[in-house]
Amino acid sequence: MATVLYWFSGTGNSLAVARDLADRLAGARLAAIPHALAGHTIAGDRIGLVFPVYAFGPPAIVSRFAAVLPAGRDAYVFSVATMAGLAGVTHQVLRRSLASRGLRLAAGWSVVMPGNCIRFYGAPS
Repeated sequence: MATVLYWFSGTGNSLAVARDLADRLAGARLAAIPHALAGHTIAGDRIGLVFPVYAFGPPAIVSRFAAVLPAGRDAYVFSVATMAGLAGVTHQVLRRSLASRGLRLAAGWSVVMPGNCIRFYGAPS
């Protein structure tokens, strides 16, 4: 079974998580969501979406990608959202988006990372 981790990262937190996951999942390949939207996709039976939480939901680019995700109906699709505080409805929004295409979000995880909005959290030590 081939695993592809499609990632989007604004500050590098989600990319770091995607790289860690790829190291732990034998044979997993990484693909940047902006490149995938440009037509550079990789086939996989297991597809992970790794991205940050923006305003309690997925970033717009992740939602756009979910609408065209190259996956068969039998694919195991999961999401990993990086966040500083709350995931909000991030996984539910993604679940609904995938369901509208006949795909199922099998699992959704959230990873707490240092806050990077200095205005709200202050600078991390």
